[in-house]
Amino acid sequence: MNNEFNFPLGVNVFFFIKLISSLLLISPSLAFSTTYRPNKQIGVLNNFCICNKEISIYNYCKNKRICKFNNKGTVLFGETILSDDLQNNPDFGSLEKWCHQEIDDGGVSPSCILKVEGAGKTYLLNVEIGKNSNRFKVDLNSLKKRTKYKAWIQEFGSNTNNPTSFPFYFTLKW
Repeated sequence: MNNEFNFPLGVNVFFFIKLISSLLLISPSLAFSTTYRPNKQIGVLNNFCICNKEISIYNYCKNKRICKFNNKGTVLFGETILSDDLQNNPDFGSLEKWCHQEIDDGGVSPSCILKVEGAGKTYLLNVEIGKNSNRFKVDLNSLKKRTKYKAWIQEFGSNTNNPTSFPFYFTLKW
């Protein structure tokens, strides 16, 4: 069996290869795009704080003093850790950049939410993140008390692949 590919008469193989190569160089959109917002490359550290006014209600809260300045009801203060690949990528070197940096994936105006599931409902909550920061803040006042929740940070605004952090869990105890 002959495994050779036979071009029609008069077609120069080298010309054909050069033409394809030049098209890919002139129009990168013809090439396969690997630009995307990475999924499951962010973890939420378990030392986050959930404050109810000025009191921490989460046992592993690393910095309970942060609750002293909270007078807005129930608020989650969290910190993330990024994978090495994400941390070393200039487009995504922080949670804030991962959430807000426009990339060449067809999406515009990227932003993040905290997606929370519990008590048979799904909540989409606004996330506040400082410039170039890995820390975030979320108002939890709309959640039911004495309920266990599963949550993750999700890039939602650009309407592309909707990547998420790894999930984390918490209970509103009071």
